[in-house]
Amino acid sequence: MALLVLLLGVAAWKQGQSEDPDFGQREFALFEGLDPRRVQSIRVDNIERSLHLGLAKDSQGMWTIVDPIAYPARRELVDSLLRAASNKAWPVPAGEQDPTITSLGSPRAVLELRELLEDGTERVHRANMGAVDLDQMRVFVQVGERTLRTMRSLEVALENDLTDWRDRQIFEVDGSTVVAISRRGFDYNGGQQVPLGLEVQRQETNWFVDRPVRVHGDPVALGAWAMRLSRIQAADFASDADPAPLERFGLNEPWFSLTLTDRRGEGQTVHFASRQGTYFCKRESQPYIWTVEGRDLAALFMDIKDLHDQSITRVFRREVEHVLMFIPDRSLRLSRAPVGKSWKIEELDAAGQWSGARPAEPLAVEAILSVLEQEQVHDYLWDQPVADYFDADNTKRRGVFVESQGRRQGGWIGEAVESENGARLFAFLRERESVVGLVGSAVHELLEIDPLQLLSSFVYTLDEVRLKALTVSSDVEQRQYARSVQGTWIYPNADPTIRVEARELRLLMDHLTHLKAESHVAGREVLTQVVQAKFLGVDGRWTEVQIGLAGDGQVRADFAGAQSVLAYPQLHAELLELLR
Repeated sequence: MALLVLLLGVAAWKQGQSEDPDFGQREFALFEGLDPRRVQSIRVDNIERSLHLGLAKDSQGMWTIVDPIAYPARRELVDSLLRAASNKAWPVPAGEQDPTITSLGSPRAVLELRELLEDGTERVHRANMGAVDLDQMRVFVQVGERTLRTMRSLEVALENDLTDWRDRQIFEVDGSTVVAISRRGFDYNGGQQVPLGLEVQRQETNWFVDRPVRVHGDPVALGAWAMRLSRIQAADFASDADPAPLERFGLNEPWFSLTLTDRRGEGQTVHFASRQGTYFCKRESQPYIWTVEGRDLAALFMDIKDLHDQSITRVFRREVEHVLMFIPDRSLRLSRAPVGKSWKIEELDAAGQWSGARPAEPLAVEAILSVLEQEQVHDYLWDQPVADYFDADNTKRRGVFVESQGRRQGGWIGEAVESENGARLFAFLRERESVVGLVGSAVHELLEIDPLQLLSSFVYTLDEVRLKALTVSSDVEQRQYARSVQGTWIYPNADPTIRVEARELRLLMDHLTHLKAESHVAGREVLTQVVQAKFLGVDGRWTEVQIGLAGDGQVRADFAGAQSVLAYPQLHAELLELLR
């Protein structure tokens, strides 16, 4: 019985194959062996829409309409069509291939793909598209002698009109590579001429607006604007005539022009004009005229007030090398050590040199950096001249800046200005800007800080392992010491084999190398009973401090042109004892 069933099954299979070559196959590729990457040209004939379209790919992989006009093609539509051509297909049994059902006797559309094979030969794939299947999910197609069903994404891809196939990009530039934006000319609102002049430049990661005034540009806002401008699309195609009928659309005398320049220095310029409320545009070197509307049109009229940078500084805190604080009678510089978290403070002397380096309090410096990071430029006095708020002589101004990798950011701080809502702000002229901004009181208060509050609780700190000699002296006595390779302080001796440790330094050395202050004083006075300590570093530099008594009996250290009251006043007496 089993053998009989098997024989009947084989007979049925052979009969089915003789009637239908696809009998028994569940699915296969719509176009056998097709590799979309090798397709060089596409032909679409949509009989229902009277569309006869030819597409070709150039050596750069870009698709162009070659029939019935020459025009760049929308890449996303070409990709969608090639994906649909790579769909699976299912055979239609011979009993269901009624032409009245499939409509393949008079197909709705014809698709032809020409594929360039690796051996240089060409392979042509052709499909006729018929009616939609009863399941409303698939469509009938004929490929060669086969009648098939495939997904309706093929129908969708073939239903586009010629205008759908045309690329609507007005600029052919990658927005992420734009380094300059130039907008020139005017718009007209209610008969009033509105100037649109705007020049923007990108320098590394920073943006600057150069016209109509010079201000820092917000890198996020300007980066996004450059992307929006590069992606402006035509709402409609107004003219393909060559030469273009410029007068008809007002483009013989454009209202304004927009130029985008990429990092290669290549610029693309588009001219704009309006007729009866419709904005028309044309790119230089091309005959086509388009219309622009909606959000794309709004992007063209971006105002400088939406593009300026509100951040006072844009530099990572860890990269700040110097903080500069200028006051008419005193200028200070806070400098970060090349390694570690220590800072030093220096003052600008009469010769214009930074001198008198003393340790700065790291927390005080971090507080200054926090203010500069968090405070913002709230607005600008766009129509007010700089001379109304700042002296032309920079030495008479007050300002705060940070320096990093040779670049300076920050600005000059002027007098209080009442804002439109009654808030008390301060005039602020940022570095490299030509218009006065407004900042909060926290920025102004930075320059009200007592410089003594910026000093570290240590007069100085020395790394003992980087010292090689010490001299302690008074008016009448002197002691010299050397640091041995073993790390102990010894008496100098001509014979290097004789090393005698200076044990009297054991209790003093920590205090001398990390000289701590109880407080810092603004003025200096002549000290009495002075003891001088001079350290010689392995780099050949000397560190010198004088420790003595002030008139009120305080023990003070005179270092780097300033005086501090010592937190360990006994050090003075112990140094005098050392010299006896």
